[in-house]
Parts: sequence; C-alpha cells; structure tokens
Amino acid sequence: MTQNQEETPNIKPEQHVFHPGTDSFRYKVRKNQKHMPEIFEILHKWKPQSEVWMFKYGPFLLGVASSLSASYINWHFRETLYLLNYSRFSSYAVMFLAPGVSAGALHYIFVTSKILEEKKVCSTCLQMRAMTFQTASSLLYPLVLVPIICYPVAKRLQNYSVPNISYANKWPVMQFTREMLKPIRGPLWFITASQAILALAMTFYQQFQYTSVVKQGIDKVKTRYSPTHPRLDIESKSIDQTNESDC
Repeated sequence: MTQNQEETPNIKPEQHVFHPGTDSFRYKVRKNQKHMPEIFEILHKWKPQSEVWMFKYGPFLLGVASSLSASYINWHFRETLYLLNYSRFSSYAVMFLAPGVSAGALHYIFVTSKILEEKKVCSTCLQMRAMTFQTASSLLYPLVLVPIICYPVAKRLQNYSVPNISYANKWPVMQFTREMLKPIRGPLWFITASQAILALAMTFYQQFQYTSVVKQGIDKVKTRYSPTHPRLDIESKSIDQTNESDC
C-alpha cells in the first residue's frame, strides 16, 4: 500500500472535488469549527464589502429591529399605566438590550453559523427558523418582560389598578395584559409581519451572498490550507486531473 493510500484510506473519488457541499469543503470550514476564523477573515477582507455585508451587519440589524419593537411595547405599557419618569431608564435599558441581544445571538448561532458551516439544513428550514426566532425576540419576549417590569412599579405608585404578579394569580394578570394590548392590536400585527419578513429577507440574502463568496474565494481557502494538509494536496491533484479531462 502506498503512502497516499495510507493517509486517505476512506476518501471516495467523488469527494475529492473541492466545492461547497462536499466532505472536503466541510472538513475545512465545519469540523470542530476550527477553521471558522479563516472564513470570517475572508468575509472581512472581501472587496467590495457590499457582497458580504449581510454577514457583517445582518444579526446587528435584526437586533436593532427587535429592540425598537420591544421599546414600543414598553412605551405603550408605561403610558397606559401612568408611570411618568419612574424607572424609565431601567425599563428602557432592559427592553432595548435584552430582546436585541437575544435576536442577534439567536440568528447568528442557529442561522448564520449553519450557513457558514455548510450544515445539511434546507434553505426553507433556515428561513423558517430565522422568522421564528426574530418574531419571538421582537414580540413574545417583550410581552413577558414588560409586565414583569412595569406592573410592580404601577402597583407601588398606585396610579392604576394592577393585579399582583404571582403564579397563583396568573390568570388575572394574563387577562389584564390582554386588555392592555387591545388598543395596539394593529401595530402588533404589523410588528409580527415586518419582523418575519425582515428575518426571511436577511436569511435569503445571506445564503445568496455566501454562495457567491464561496465560489469566488474558494481558491484562496484552498491555497491557504493545501501546503499543510495532505488531504488537500490530493484534492488539488484531483481537481487538476478533472480539469485536464474536461479539456
């Protein structure tokens, strides 16, 4: 048995071709996430940046959109309960940071990283996942946090008749919250639709831009790794043989 056969005993011939979706490409960008910094370096240095800006600013923009929605819900509760300036900074700080960070982090961990790692997840599944996380962070998360923050303040000020927040008193609290949300049903539906569409568009363009970047920058990745790993040397030879056969 030759030395090359000993180094790569389980590599199939059809897996030698270096392109997205093959075992050889996933070996470099997915296995133990060891080479993710290399991919981010390529995205960071890519010119023009307009071709990869979805990866650089996408999660941040989703986080800002989620924070704005949460701040609107917080504003409505504060105005309805006549809280004036009491706990204004703390409530807005929490409602701006918590949903924004959660939306950006969830999209990066469960959507963007899956695209960069070439995970075997269908495009529609990733888009639905992004829509679910964005809607939950922008609407459901604030609807849970805002009553927890605002109701105790209103109870202490006695400006509005607010039920006590407790597990035994959960149904009156839910009914009261439902009444509080009736005046903004229209804006809430608009927030839900806009956040879902934004997450869908962001994920779609991330997938599109990643495919374009990989096709154009794949030689850079191959050149970076081929001198140090025998498996990539074999892949490079197989690519050259394939190109000669095509000619």
